[in-house]
Amino acid sequence: MTDPQALRTELRFAGAPPTGSQLESWRTVVAEMTAEIPDPGRVEVILTDRFARFAGEYLVRSVHRSNPDMTAADYQAQRVDGASAVAITIELPDNRQAIVASAGLLSEPGGVLRHAMLHEAQHVRMIQHGDPGYAVHRRVSSSTPFRLPDGGLAWEYVWMAGSSIDEFRAERAMHERGWTVSATCVTPGDFAHIVDAFGRASMVFRTSRDVRQAYQQSMAALDRYAMYLAYAAAGIVTGAFTTRDWREVPALTPFVDLLRDVPSPDTVVPAERLLPVALEQACLLQAGLKDRGFDYHQLPNDQGTYLTVL
Repeated sequence: MTDPQALRTELRFAGAPPTGSQLESWRTVVAEMTAEIPDPGRVEVILTDRFARFAGEYLVRSVHRSNPDMTAADYQAQRVDGASAVAITIELPDNRQAIVASAGLLSEPGGVLRHAMLHEAQHVRMIQHGDPGYAVHRRVSSSTPFRLPDGGLAWEYVWMAGSSIDEFRAERAMHERGWTVSATCVTPGDFAHIVDAFGRASMVFRTSRDVRQAYQQSMAALDRYAMYLAYAAAGIVTGAFTTRDWREVPALTPFVDLLRDVPSPDTVVPAERLLPVALEQACLLQAGLKDRGFDYHQLPNDQGTYLTVL
């Protein structure tokens, strides 16, 4: 008989399956994840050596999608700054959640597997508590649908802001519980790779004059910018990182000031409180993109969006 309070786990391998010691480590981590999740019976965990494929297949089933036209093949685990996604949590219909994890985590040293999976467990907690930042504009109680505020703020910034708030909260929990793993921490030096990604996007545009490509590449860089600053802010506000080490990343300061009072998933945050934070962070992202040479904004009267490479 299946335990209704146990995580449902699947191993999906096209190549060599995990070794016995790797499976033992996996079972230990799954047990810790189970203890973190309010209703583990609603969660499916997939460990696979085809991470991008399964992440894409689950993402197109997600309840909330910033791009409804996305296909499973569109998902890319490789990021523009050289980083690579190794796990993802997806909110599914029927009040269920899925975590897809890369089998590469089994070979990582120094507690990286444990950190990655317990971090994803925090995302599940937010979903089950009903308070994730991602798609928070859809969760606010109101008789009328949410509309973007005046001033040119585009939807992309709002979606990214909500997602980065979730990353901040999940990583804040990791630091507060003493689960910091140095191998997973962002560093001040990592910021240069994100700056380079913006530079490549600008250079490609000046060569090709392809506005669509400039949009795609600059948004991919901005997504990394948002997530990087969220991780860094979590380290700063919890004292896991030393503030003076981050002086070379001035963009971090307003993120820290904004997110300092946003709690970990241990505390449920009403959507009405989280939405203003997401909107302010969206404005920071718009300003950050402009600082990196791209002016992207919503045109008045819902006439679309416009991108200028500065």
